[in-house]
Amino acid sequence: VYERGFVLRGRKYSIQELDRQLTRLANYSKNISVIIKCTPDSPHANLVQLLDICAKAGLKNLSVFSM
Repeated sequence: VYERGFVLRGRKYSIQELDRQLTRLANYSKNISVIIKCTPDSPHANLVQLLDICAKAGLKNLSVFSM
């Protein structure tokens, strides 16, 4: 999570694209680990959106930290 959006595996995504990617990954396994890194200037709303997407997809193995 950063100020202007989201990055997954080194690629930038919109919130809609990230939703699709995480849902697809969750279809393989709900037990995958999701590590969420937040930059100091990332809006809290971006983190909340990402947590909501993870919950919707059924992903529960989450770690959150600030860089």
